[in-house]
Amino acid sequence: MKVILAGADRLARAAFALSAVLVMCLAVFVFYEVVARYVVGRPTIWVNEVSGYLLVATTFLAGGWVLRQGGHVRMEMLEEMTGPRGRAALALFGNLIAGAVGAAMTWTGAWMAYDSWDFGWESPTMLATPLWLPQAAIPVGAAVLTLSALAGALDAAGRLTGGAAAREVRS
Repeated sequence: MKVILAGADRLARAAFALSAVLVMCLAVFVFYEVVARYVVGRPTIWVNEVSGYLLVATTFLAGGWVLRQGGHVRMEMLEEMTGPRGRAALALFGNLIAGAVGAAMTWTGAWMAYDSWDFGWESPTMLATPLWLPQAAIPVGAAVLTLSALAGALDAAGRLTGGAAAREVRS
């Protein structure tokens, strides 16, 4: 079980690192747009569109890591009222729900990106971005979220059954 948890954590951390790089790119692009628009007087045609794509990608790619760090919405008040087994049961329930939602997003996001690729859909802008490119971040990030949720569920089940002492979710 430790191998599964470590693998899920490594994958989530790698997706989060990619997300962080994309946030830095987003900041550079927006800074460039501000300088180009207000200093040089020649705004770009691509920054708004690319920034939107990067924002979606960063959101989805970071989701699995945020879940493993305990950063998603939780019932903290209820957790505080229970003991270790109650917290483990709540964590198991929450991770199973997150895994189901992540699996649904992976499936529907993959179909959306596939349809965009199959039909050759492009953005109705001057860039004419093939829409499957930015849409691909949705199923990739959702798959990482699903795996992170399943790892969290395994972790919580281990704590609930008194198995190997797994780590508590960080607050």
